[in-house]
Amino acid sequence: MKYSFIISLLSLALLSASNIYSQTEKVGFAVIESTNSFYEAQSLAQIIADSLEVEFRNNVIFDKEEGLKDTVTCGCGEQHGYIRRGRFNHGNYVTIELNSRYSNSPSKKTYALIAMSHEVLSENIQKDLSIIKAKYPEANYFTAEIYVGCMH
Repeated sequence: MKYSFIISLLSLALLSASNIYSQTEKVGFAVIESTNSFYEAQSLAQIIADSLEVEFRNNVIFDKEEGLKDTVTCGCGEQHGYIRRGRFNHGNYVTIELNSRYSNSPSKKTYALIAMSHEVLSENIQKDLSIIKAKYPEANYFTAEIYVGCMH
């Protein structure tokens, strides 16, 4: 009995330690629209950004093989291909994202127009989602595990 209690405590300590050093973060997203056309996604993204009075971060280009390619250069001086939203870049702004990179995305179309991302524990989610839903009632909220570990 005494040993099972000690083993339980050690197991709990190991589980807690593994969560502290997790290389993923649970992030919530608001998807307003999705489409199979990149060029339609660009037009819609600007319209959505204007209507919500937020920035459209147009930092991806169409790539026939990968779907999207990132144009942002990393702090290391390299470009790392397409990196999905949710990796240390939370907030309210519109981006074009590949749906295939988000396993919980409610849409099956190629490109998603995301207008918000926050850590799931953020107190901003409900406030920001209500602003988005006031203009876009069909907007969907979903969560995804996002890798936040080293990219090199």
